[in-house]
Amino acid sequence: MARLDAGKVDMDGIDDNGVTRELKGNWDSLDASARIFYRAIDDNKLNVFAGISQGFRAPNLADTTRSGEFGAGLEAPTADLDAEHFLTWEIGTKTRTDTFTLDLTLFYTEIKDRIGKVENGVENPTKVNLDNGYVQGVEVNFSKELNNSLSLFGYLAWQEGSEDFYELNAGGKPDVSLGEDEYPLSRIMPLTGEIGLHYKNKNKKFWTEFFVEFADSQDRLGANDRGNRFLNGTGTPGYTTFNIRGGLQVWKNINLTISLENITDKNYGIHGSGVNAPGRNLVFSLVQKI
Repeated sequence: MARLDAGKVDMDGIDDNGVTRELKGNWDSLDASARIFYRAIDDNKLNVFAGISQGFRAPNLADTTRSGEFGAGLEAPTADLDAEHFLTWEIGTKTRTDTFTLDLTLFYTEIKDRIGKVENGVENPTKVNLDNGYVQGVEVNFSKELNNSLSLFGYLAWQEGSEDFYELNAGGKPDVSLGEDEYPLSRIMPLTGEIGLHYKNKNKKFWTEFFVEFADSQDRLGANDRGNRFLNGTGTPGYTTFNIRGGLQVWKNINLTISLENITDKNYGIHGSGVNAPGRNLVFSLVQKI
């Protein structure tokens, strides 16, 4: 499969450090993907898949037109950027039986010309294209029926990556005048997962589940992360939350769901989000199927 992607910016009056000027840019790319699927064991008991795909991201308005203070510092507008390009390889398995499911995926993504913010020797930093980088990871999802009413479920995700980035100056900012070095990729999620027990009654009109969500700490910070006030320069602590939710079919097409999230009122944040997650949280929902 192939597709043509394109992007364009055309600004007549952008403010650049007090000077008004035009900002124009055009980007396009022809990208392709391929995927194979092999049924190793009949009845979907074991399926194997592999794929390769290209990706493209044109500079957006945040990359090209920001002028002033954002995130960890100042920025100046620019359209002198190439598009980002990605090449992803993946391989995995899917297993299905009457009582067990398992999805396992391994992936590796090559990154070329990622757009990053650096010092440029003048008052305002700007965006530039960096050299190469990568991200790799593993994702696992499973469920196992323990009996007719009870099942165990969960997932686990891990990823790691790095990129060539300009070295940090005395102020802790990436500086184009200092050459490049290898740094962890920005805002990479730590080891994250969930495990829980699901109960449903025989007529399937009522269900409930208790589950635990968890994440490891993340202190492998990218070059720009180290000056980001949301990350405190040290990273994000790990966390564990306990949660329960349940549902009831109150009428033919009407379902009520109640969730009690973060039962212990844990103070935590998801890495890179910039905000704390909600504390103890009670959620009601009523859904009517048409």
